[in-house]
Amino acid sequence: PADSQPLYVLFGGAGAAAPAGWLCHSADGGAHWTRIKDFAGSRVHALYFDRNLHAVTADGVWTLAGGGWSQSPAPPGGAMDSASGGRGLLYATNPAGIHVSENAGATWRSIADPLPGSPKYLSIACAAARPETAYAAFSGMMTADTAPRGWFGIARTSDGGRTWTPVYREAGGKLAPNVERAWIEDFYGGTGPVRDL
Repeated sequence: PADSQPLYVLFGGAGAAAPAGWLCHSADGGAHWTRIKDFAGSRVHALYFDRNLHAVTADGVWTLAGGGWSQSPAPPGGAMDSASGGRGLLYATNPAGIHVSENAGATWRSIADPLPGSPKYLSIACAAARPETAYAAFSGMMTADTAPRGWFGIARTSDGGRTWTPVYREAGGKLAPNVERAWIEDFYGGTGPVRDL
């Protein structure tokens, strides 16, 4: 950035199991701090910059612009379970599936059937500088060759969420066909769905 002195830190409040937290700001590289926002009663899933600072909570997107905060609602289908954002794109998961916003949550595009069998999407992540590529953890993907509880794994998009492809999948006793002797087999193999990216 042109000015590396401004810093933002979220205390508590990150992730699904953490308590609500507060956001602090330093204008002088961390020498002095000011609490600028309390997120009482809501989990903060992501902080990201896209012209302004955005804090994604379970119930919407908070934007800091011009010295004040405004809130955009969560996508349709319930509270957000996970979110990740970058330049021009914000991804979110909730009980209704995967959703994408190109304007920091002002409007949402729901992705119709990104994977077969209506799986549950557990977590989502993208790089801030290249958000058109994102990864989503899933469980319960049902296909003709699946186990009774379905596949769990990771799907990827490289077109801003329009299409999704599984890049890793396993089911009880069925190892991923495209992964052999890799860290992910040791880390997740046989232990159940990927819960955090």
